[in-house]
Amino acid sequence: MKHCMLGVVLLGTLFMTGCEVVTGPVDTSSNDVETVIANLDFELAKISGQWVVTDNLTLPTSAKNGVTVSWASDLPSVLSAKGIVNRPLEGLADQVVTLTAVASKGAESRSRAFPMLVKARPAATTYTVMFNSQGGNSVTDLTGIVSGKTISAPVAPTKSGFSFGGWYSDSGLITAWDFGANTVTSNVTLYAKWTVVDSSISDVAAAKVALVVGYASGDSASSVTQDLVLSLTGANGVTISWASSGSAVTALGRVTRPASGAADTAITLTATLTKGSVTDKKTFVVTVKAFGTGTGDLTLTGVYTTVVIAFSGEASILAKGSSMAVTATPSIAVDSYQWYLDGVATDGASSATFTIIGNELSVGPHQLMVVVSHAGNRFSTNYLFAVQ
Repeated sequence: MKHCMLGVVLLGTLFMTGCEVVTGPVDTSSNDVETVIANLDFELAKISGQWVVTDNLTLPTSAKNGVTVSWASDLPSVLSAKGIVNRPLEGLADQVVTLTAVASKGAESRSRAFPMLVKARPAATTYTVMFNSQGGNSVTDLTGIVSGKTISAPVAPTKSGFSFGGWYSDSGLITAWDFGANTVTSNVTLYAKWTVVDSSISDVAAAKVALVVGYASGDSASSVTQDLVLSLTGANGVTISWASSGSAVTALGRVTRPASGAADTAITLTATLTKGSVTDKKTFVVTVKAFGTGTGDLTLTGVYTTVVIAFSGEASILAKGSSMAVTATPSIAVDSYQWYLDGVATDGASSATFTIIGNELSVGPHQLMVVVSHAGNRFSTNYLFAVQ
């Protein structure tokens, strides 16, 4: 605005004698709004001119120079005016949403539309959690566990004679699985930890693993020609009883071979291991060879008399401080007897009965053999036992 002083000269001419320019405030609202609306942008990737959205957005509501910004969405259930994103479920199509920004200052306002491409959720990566109860009752595996999620603990398994000590992520039971904190990021097996409450179960299990049948020298499960050693006790107070499927082997391990020309005989020996109320079984299959088919058997020709020798008074197990008298009874009268203990001839033992002294022998298996003479021929049979 200009303020001027008017002057009059004598000749009646009107003239300006002084002029001052006065300037008022300039309204920049229009420029401010234009600047803000033009510079609005998102730090997101673009596909065909659309901003790609997979997570919530931070939408500005104010700008410099007093400009305010408001937002509107044409599909708020997918992308709201506050920037909250609800992505379409996996398998559904991506969704295009238009966000409209309105920049305002005073009476001035400008709007701008932003096309946003909200991506559908990807197919979730899932894993399986397997439970190894290690002798306890079976626990159902968990399948379809989304990567990064925690799982709930299953019902604790049970195992007779043991208390459950939790689940571990390693077979060595070093790292416990925390169901409230540990997340599933791969297929995983969890192992049950057990603490012994009653040792009878573990004692019987250990005795079962250790139990074997004792064979005479040269014999094996597939070729039995002599008596077997069948243990009657195991470690830690476990007792053992035996049953045989046939007469070729008694429950004490006494072997009767089929006659020459007869078929070999397969026998199943069943051991029952017991401690307290805990019982388990273990089976062994042996083949008793017929005469003339065993290792070292001789094939004789001509006329001869076979002498069959039976034992009595024998037991498979002899206590260290005990003794037992074993009597050999040939099928016919014989001329002489000779006893051998662990392959060594026993001096003066020329009668039908031989007494074994437990204290004179080491703990473990031993072999007793008797050789009888008849009409110039020698016949023998063996007996295996163990000192405990």
